[in-house]
Order: sequence, then C-alpha cells, then structure tokens
Amino acid sequence: MLTLALAAPPISACARALLDVVRANNNAAAAASSARAFVVDGTTVGRVLPKSAAALGRYAIFDVSEEAVTLRGDAGATLEERSKAVTEVICDLRAEGSVPMLDGWRDEAFAVRTSFFAPPSLVVERAAAGLFGAPAYGVFVNCYTEGADGRPASMWLARRAKSKPTWPGLLDCLAAGGMAAGEMPLGAIRKEAAEEAGVPPRLAGAIQPAGGGCYTGV
Repeated sequence: MLTLALAAPPISACARALLDVVRANNNAAAAASSARAFVVDGTTVGRVLPKSAAALGRYAIFDVSEEAVTLRGDAGATLEERSKAVTEVICDLRAEGSVPMLDGWRDEAFAVRTSFFAPPSLVVERAAAGLFGAPAYGVFVNCYTEGADGRPASMWLARRAKSKPTWPGLLDCLAAGGMAAGEMPLGAIRKEAAEEAGVPPRLAGAIQPAGGGCYTGV
C-alpha cells in the first residue's frame, strides 16, 4: 500500500491572525459546564447559563431544575402560541432592565432551533438569543484588492458605528449580519452588503460562498 503525505497549504499571516480572533471568541467551554439544557416540546434547543435560568425561573411558563430550563406545555401548543408567551417574558425582562443583553433590542425575528435546517421551536427577538443559548447563524462578506500577480493584496475593513449595541467603534469585515428567521445565507449577505456597504445589486449578485466556521462564545 502506498501512502502519500500531503503538506497543508501555507497560511498567510493575515489568515492566521483572523483564525486567532475566532479562537479567542470560542471561549464558552468553562461556562458550558454550568449551563442547563433549554427544553421546548421535549427537545433540547439551547443551553441556559445560571443567571439566565434564575431570571426565567421567576415566570410560571418555565420549570427550572438543576439540569434544565423547560418551557411548560401550557405555554402554548403551537409555534405562534409558545413564541407569544416567551416574548411576553422577554419584554417584561427588558422593561425592568435586569438582563443587559436585551439593551441591544433589534426588532428582528430569531428562530430558536436545533440546527439551521430544523423547524423553529420558538421565534423570539434576536437580542434574546443568548438568553436561551440557542445556535445563531450569521453571514460575513470580506472584500480584497488584487495585486499585480492576481492574488489578494489587501483587505477592505469597515469600522462599526459607535451607536451599535454590540462592539461599537471596532473594526469589522465589509458587511455582516445575523440571519433572521426564514432567511437563507446568500440572500442575507447580499442584503447586508447593500445596507451596510452600499454594494450595488450588480456586484452583490456576484457574491459567492467561500467557507464557514463555528464557535461558542459567552
């Protein structure tokens, strides 16, 4: 049997630096050990940290134990009924100001689901996604200029507005955004490119997927 060992392609300094940023944000391992399952209709759809569990445990629609935070069956039999009941809790927490993440309210629908293609168990305000530890999905577009050899030579970077609820004033990729309930990646990134960077439809239509990554952060 002949075995071939193939060397991995070299990683540029820029790519390595970007990977370091992703690794730095993949920081939830310690917190995950204290998180409890978030259960809706018998299925675990997220992980709830202790402070969030305490906040949700004040409301009758949730049963909270050492192992899980469970949305009670009487919260609603349908997606719409469950989502309405949970949204009322989220709005109450926002009004009393006890959950800082809700200060970044966006009026965007977020699907709580086990995976990207799974049907939603709940649809809630996007700012509340972290409250339930549910998987979130986003899209990012990077833009570069070519050198004389046709290879990427430099990247376009944006700076986030100081009024942004998350990471205000920091450097960012050309355009990015979390995917709202019902959105698909290409449609979402073309919309974000137009909204955030003024990319015209002719150019936005040429955006193609280049890869993906995942991390778990707190």
